[in-house]
Amino acid sequence: MHTTQPLTLRRNFSWTLLGNVVYAGCQWAMLVVLAKLGTPEMVGQFALVVTAPIVLYHDRYRTRSSLGINSSYIDNNKKLY
Repeated sequence: MHTTQPLTLRRNFSWTLLGNVVYAGCQWAMLVVLAKLGTPEMVGQFALVVTAPIVLYHDRYRTRSSLGINSSYIDNNKKLY
């Protein structure tokens, strides 16, 4: 029977790095295609979809940002704007 050896840390890191680079390249390509073929509103919506999980994680699990800035919430309950 053929036995396989486990992957080394260096090999696992290389595969993870490659996967992240490919993913980032695909995100960049989608942004470029949207910018060329779409409207500015579509690009803005795409940016919100990409960054929303980061913002939601930050607001949910941290009381202060990495820069030491307190989180603040702004609303327009009085309909002034």
